[in-house]
Amino acid sequence: ALVALINVVAGRFTRRSLARLKDGIGSTSAPAASGSTMGKLLLDPVSARLYESLRQTLERQQQRDVELSSRLHHTERLASLGQLAAGLAHEIKNPLAGIRGVLELLRDEEKDGERRNLYREMLDELDRVNGTIQTLLGFARPSPPRRVPTPIEDLIGGIAKLMRPGLAKKGIALETTVAPDLRAFPLDPDQIRQVVVNLVSNAADAIERNGTIAIRATAFPDGNGLILAVEDDGPGIPEDRRHEIFEPFYSTKFSGTGLGLAVARTLVAKHGGELQVESRDGKGSVFFALLPEPEAVDDHGPSGAE
Repeated sequence: ALVALINVVAGRFTRRSLARLKDGIGSTSAPAASGSTMGKLLLDPVSARLYESLRQTLERQQQRDVELSSRLHHTERLASLGQLAAGLAHEIKNPLAGIRGVLELLRDEEKDGERRNLYREMLDELDRVNGTIQTLLGFARPSPPRRVPTPIEDLIGGIAKLMRPGLAKKGIALETTVAPDLRAFPLDPDQIRQVVVNLVSNAADAIERNGTIAIRATAFPDGNGLILAVEDDGPGIPEDRRHEIFEPFYSTKFSGTGLGLAVARTLVAKHGGELQVESRDGKGSVFFALLPEPEAVDDHGPSGAE
């Protein structure tokens, strides 16, 4: 009878303690208040340690539940944005193609040089809009990479040749360094070119005027992968913003789409790699595209290409 009575009292005490523990975790009371509650609930040091361990376990579980819920909500939101972007892009591209065709006819038929230049400027702006739409489509529905053995020095050199004139107008120097023993690496040259161009453009926006951007390429220490780095001497990225810069549509520029880094990360992920950033406020930033060696690559190029 005595043992049964002790078990009943202990069970009630345990249930009451757990209820108070959960209430204490969910409340916003100060640590001192929690300590006083613990003193009322538990009487000996061993029980106090057990109580504290249980409290920490429940807190960690609640924190994991909150993080998981937030992550699921974020994933659903990105999926919805991707579907919306793809739908809008398709709906806008068709009328733009018709407008472009009419403008080309008008430009070709126009005899006045000044009006021809005006049509040419309109066509250039349409091309810029179409480029933004393609970026939206690339983010919403990225195609799988079509890997071919690609000379990295030629790839980086072509990007530099394309971007140097525009950067020079802003007083920004573009440097390139490719490891001398770097072999041709199997990747999708169009997609990786877009990654590097987006990273360089993002660095140029951060610098604004008068600075240096460097593109570097080297192999993994074990030789089973490729590292592409884009470094700038701009103002850097504040620590509280580094987790946001890869989010789609996040931009600190009024004219920016906020898709450059998001698309770059998506394309690197399609290659089985990661896009990482190191930055110090006021000390510049370095973006690393880490591309591992694929398990199997067709040296004759992708098959079934349209």
